[in-house]
Amino acid sequence: MFSLSVVCLLALMLVTSSMLISADVVNSTSEFEYVVITCTDSDLHLKCDTGVILATSATYGRQNDSCRHTQPQNEIYPECKDSPKFFYLCNGLAECVLTRDQLESFDPCLLSFNYYNITHVCIPTQRSVTCEGDEKDFGCEQGVIAIIDANYGRTDQTTCSKPKRKPNRHQNTNCLAPESLSTVSDSCEGAKSCTVTASNEMFDDPCVGTRKYLNISYYCTQES
Repeated sequence: MFSLSVVCLLALMLVTSSMLISADVVNSTSEFEYVVITCTDSDLHLKCDTGVILATSATYGRQNDSCRHTQPQNEIYPECKDSPKFFYLCNGLAECVLTRDQLESFDPCLLSFNYYNITHVCIPTQRSVTCEGDEKDFGCEQGVIAIIDANYGRTDQTTCSKPKRKPNRHQNTNCLAPESLSTVSDSCEGAKSCTVTASNEMFDDPCVGTRKYLNISYYCTQES
């Protein structure tokens, strides 16, 4: 049987942890919502074990006694509230760290000791692969496309491979077209669906003689 002191300690630990981060089911797509509170003297750290970050809201100010400080009460400004403009910088990343110095550059209340309250979800990423010479459609059943990464080239020996015909065309796995991301983003970012063509005419030829493919990583987000 637990002693009264142990029970009280466990209860305190649960209350403290719930103030810092909580997770609740948002909808039937298995997305989870996380609320992260970061004090102004700390780095902001967001992370998704699976999927990528999509920040849904952010506030700055003080609404409770989170991030208590030795600052005199008359130097704390609870009326200083703002919606930070930086939170979108983490969208599309599996892990994101904004340092204390970076956060300070966005601070609208430099004289007060407040905290950031960030709400984000971890959403699944999707992949579209188009072999060289082919055309492919991809898109979102709900929301619009947000491009994470794209490359026209080859980074493995198995994708879009025909080893029995010309095995030497799959050996170069360091084939990267530098303008891939910008080209795909210009065409597909914010669209509900997009048609792409994997061709040297579209991306130039980053590695002559290698059989290439267009690999796109993206997620679906709400239309802004």
